[in-house]
Amino acid sequence: MFYLSYLSYRYVNRVAALNRVSPILQLPLYIVWSAIPIGCFLTGIQYVLTFIKNLTVKETWLSFESRFEYDEDTPEAGGQGGNQGLEGSDA
Repeated sequence: MFYLSYLSYRYVNRVAALNRVSPILQLPLYIVWSAIPIGCFLTGIQYVLTFIKNLTVKETWLSFESRFEYDEDTPEAGGQGGNQGLEGSDA
C-alpha cells in the first residue's frame, strides 16, 4: 500500500504541475485526487499495525481493534457444521 501511495502521489504531483481543472466546477483536480495517496498511506499504516499485533499476541486479529472469531457452526469450533438444512433430504 505504501508503494501505491507513492505512485499515486507522483501522479497527483504531475496533475498539479499541468494545472488541470474539472470541466464544470473549475476545481483543481489534484485536490480531488489527493484523496487516493492519503487513503493508500492510511491503509498501509493500518496493515502495519495489524501485522505487528498479530506477531505480538496469540489470537488472530483482522484489524488493530477487531479480533477474528470462528463461527459456532464450523467443524473447527466443535459445532455440527456442514449438514444444516439437510435433515429431510436423502443426501
